[in-house]
Amino acid sequence: MCFFCGHGLCHRSCDSGGGADALALLAESSVRSYPTWIADLKRKSPDGVDRSRYVYEKIRPGDSIELILENTHRYEHAVALRHRDVYIGYAPKGHFWIAHAIDDGRRLLAIVDKVKVGGIFRRRAKSVGVRVIVLDAR
Repeated sequence: MCFFCGHGLCHRSCDSGGGADALALLAESSVRSYPTWIADLKRKSPDGVDRSRYVYEKIRPGDSIELILENTHRYEHAVALRHRDVYIGYAPKGHFWIAHAIDDGRRLLAIVDKVKVGGIFRRRAKSVGVRVIVLDAR
């Protein structure tokens, strides 16, 4: 669900207007956010999308990222990251607290903090920093 408009997935107008608001939210001293990043960015998605290229073209600091808890055969609890219903990677394995928080029913908001770009002829994202906010901390 979109944090800014309350709809299922963000509309482009929501993303463009909400990005500055999201970054301002991260800057608030009363808001506790935790750093993470998108793992497996170099591989293609199961749908064949070049994730690093997609991120370079479509994702900007302040954009919201959907966190989805998955039970896979490789890992007990994996957290997939999606942007506008496009699979862009996973939360790092060592950040199991994200899966546990989702499993416990906590509402999390993931906001892109920074996108590091590389490549001379074929520009693409090299890494994506994400901040996770626990909306209903106990």
